[in-house]
Amino acid sequence: MKNTKSLATSLKLAISFVIFIFISNNSHAQIPDVYQISGQIFAKDSVTPVSFAHIKISNSRKVFTSDWFGHYTLLVKPGESLIFSSMGYKSKTIEIKDTFNSNRLILNVYLHSDTLTLPEANIYDLPTYKQFIEMVAKLDPPDDDFERAKKNLDREIMLIQMGKVDMDYSMNYRHHVYKEIDKLYYKGQIQPNNLFNVFSWVQFFKALREGKLKLKN
Repeated sequence: MKNTKSLATSLKLAISFVIFIFISNNSHAQIPDVYQISGQIFAKDSVTPVSFAHIKISNSRKVFTSDWFGHYTLLVKPGESLIFSSMGYKSKTIEIKDTFNSNRLILNVYLHSDTLTLPEANIYDLPTYKQFIEMVAKLDPPDDDFERAKKNLDREIMLIQMGKVDMDYSMNYRHHVYKEIDKLYYKGQIQPNNLFNVFSWVQFFKALREGKLKLKN
C-alpha cells in the first residue's frame, strides 16, 4: 500500500514538473524577439491614404517608405519606436512595447496635417528683357526647304561631290567604246599624244587659273 501511495506521489510530482516546464516555455514563447508590423497610413482630417510616407526606426538608420495607398510592412524589435513622417504632415512616434503575444501586428497610423510656409520664388525663362533682345538678335534661324535646296544644288558642291563618285557601269562602257573608236580611227597610224598638243596645254593653264583643278584630300 505504501508503494502505491509513493508511486502516486512521484507521478503527481512528475506531472507537476512537466506542467511547470510547459507553462514556463509557453510564457517565454509569448514574447517574440521581432514583431512584423503591417498597416496603413492615413491623413487624420480627410482619412485619405498618405502616399510614400517615411517610417524610421529609432536608434537605427533604417528608413522605410509606404506605397501609393499608404501600406507598409516592416520588422521591429520590442522596445523600439517607429517615427512616421511625410511632407505636409506632423511627425508621429509610436513605441512598440513587449506586451504583445503575437509576433504579427496591424498598426494603422493617422497623421495630422501641418502648415508649411515656403518663401516666395519667382521663376523666369530669361534673366532680363535686355538679354532676351540680345539672344533674339544673335539667333541663327534654321534653313527652310528653299535654302536647303539652294545649298544642295550649288555648282561647286555638286562638282566636288561628283569627283567623289566612282564610275558606274554605263560610264565604264562609254569609256571603253570611245577607246575602241579611237583605235579604229587611228588604225594603221600613229595615235596623237596630247602631251605635245598646244591647245590641251592652253586649256590646262586656263583651268588652273580659274581654280577648277584642285587636289583631292
